[in-house]
Amino acid sequence: MGKSYLSDAYARCGITISAVIILKFLLTVIFVLSLCGFLVNYDRYVWGETNRPLLYSLFNMDWEGNVPTLFSAMNLFFSALLLLYLSKVEQNNGGCWHFHYLSLGILFLFLSYDEIWSLHEKISGMLSRYLHTQSLLTLGTVLFAMILLPSLVVFFWRLLLALPRRIALEMILCAVIFLMGAVGMEMVSIGYAQAQGTKADLKYQMLAIIEETLEMVGVAIFNYTLLKLLLQQKHQILFHLGRVRIHLVDQ
Repeated sequence: MGKSYLSDAYARCGITISAVIILKFLLTVIFVLSLCGFLVNYDRYVWGETNRPLLYSLFNMDWEGNVPTLFSAMNLFFSALLLLYLSKVEQNNGGCWHFHYLSLGILFLFLSYDEIWSLHEKISGMLSRYLHTQSLLTLGTVLFAMILLPSLVVFFWRLLLALPRRIALEMILCAVIFLMGAVGMEMVSIGYAQAQGTKADLKYQMLAIIEETLEMVGVAIFNYTLLKLLLQQKHQILFHLGRVRIHLVDQ
C-alpha cells in the first residue's frame, strides 16, 4: 500500500491508454508509411521526378535503413518486450508456458535486429554464392517456408491450443497476414523482378509495398492480441515513465 501511495504521489500526471488505441495508432502509422511509399515511387516512375533522392531514400519501402525499416523494427521489438513480460507473468503465476513465451520473445528480438541489419539477406547472399546460383528467389525465404515454419508450428501448437479461443484465432490471423507478406508476397515480387530483369519499375515497388504493409499489419495486430492476453491475466497494467503514470486497459 505504501509503495503504491508513494508511486502515485511521485507521479505528476496520469494517462489511461487502451489496447484498442495502441492498435489504431500502429495501423495509422502503417497507412501513412505505405501512402508515402506509394507517393515517392509514383513520383519517380510515373512523373519521372528523380530530383528528390532524400525523400525517396527515406520512404521507399523496398530499401533498408529508412523510416519504414525503423518503424518495423520497433514494432517487432514491442512484440518481443510483450512476450518477455508475458513469460515473467506466466512464471510468477506458476504457469507452464513461460519458456514458450521466452522463446518467442527471443525470436522477435532477433527479427527486430534482422530488420535493421538485414541478416537473412546477407546469409542468403552467402548461400547463393556458395551454391553458385544466381536466382533472385532468396534461399532464406525458401528455407523458412519449408523448414523453420513447420518447426515453429510444432513447437508452439500446444501453447496455441491452451490459449482462449478468441486469442488463439487472432494469433493465427496475425501469422497468416504476416506470412502472406514475408513469404508469399516476397516470392511473388522476386519472381516478378526475375521475369522482368529489374526492380526499377512501379509494379515491382507496389508489390514490395504490399509485402511490407502485410508484415507490419500482422505484427501490429499481434501486439494488440498480446496486450489483450496480458490484460486478461493481470486485469490492468500500470507503469511509470519519469513522472508520468501510464495505465493500460483493454478498451
